[in-house]
Amino acid sequence: MLKKFLSRFLDSKRKEPTVEEVVAHVEKGGSFMRVVPPQEEALRANAESLMEQASQHMQQKQYENAADILSEVLRVFPNHFGAYINRGNAYNLSGASEKAIEDYRRAIAINPSYYLAHVNLASVFVSLGRKEDALKLYKDVLSMIPPNRENDIKEINRLIDDLHKYDRTGT
Repeated sequence: MLKKFLSRFLDSKRKEPTVEEVVAHVEKGGSFMRVVPPQEEALRANAESLMEQASQHMQQKQYENAADILSEVLRVFPNHFGAYINRGNAYNLSGASEKAIEDYRRAIAINPSYYLAHVNLASVFVSLGRKEDALKLYKDVLSMIPPNRENDIKEINRLIDDLHKYDRTGT
């Protein structure tokens, strides 16, 4: 299945139209909306199927299998934000902290406003004893959380308090 998936991806690669080509197309009565070619639609469907498989492996605590599947998704869609988050989770749960950090940072680079990626990264820092790095991230996250997410704000404040208590007590 993965070979077929990758084969379709390579077949679907095509040059994006230039602005001039889009304008000319619209002037001729065509749509300005980019139509997704059937090959790309099939790729997206396969990627969703692979993401679901990875999720099932995560539920079964088969973190390495999940990471392998998510790596396949990322080979085809190198900017798939969710695949980086999920693979980071798989790495984190399997004890591969440095790989988790790398994936969370990639996810943040793709979508810096997704605060849960920052929280995930901070949690790895906490587990590694990098409390100052975690504290900085948690404080940054507070400015990202929408006001209507009161429970998330309370939870981040609790995590910050816990880090401060740890600093005072050393436990």
